[in-house]
Amino acid sequence: MRRRLMVTLETDHLTLRMLRESDFDACAEMCADSEVMRYIGDGQPPAHFSPFHFHRLFRSIVGEPLHACVKRLRLVRAIQHKLYALAAR
Repeated sequence: MRRRLMVTLETDHLTLRMLRESDFDACAEMCADSEVMRYIGDGQPPAHFSPFHFHRLFRSIVGEPLHACVKRLRLVRAIQHKLYALAAR
């Protein structure tokens, strides 16, 4: 398995870090906003990307294929759920 260095860059106005599961709803909301998207690329919302192009962009941004990311996030969520259930006993 490939290990990634987790780097966070912070300024007074901006924090740059790897995406987290909790970021995806906000990211989807921004991508759906035409005012935000007019400053990115050619100004077209990413909803017009072909599935192939979306998967290629997702992999380049996140660093893993979409199906692997979903699988990993589901596994993490299941483990957390199990741990919380065990801790509640």
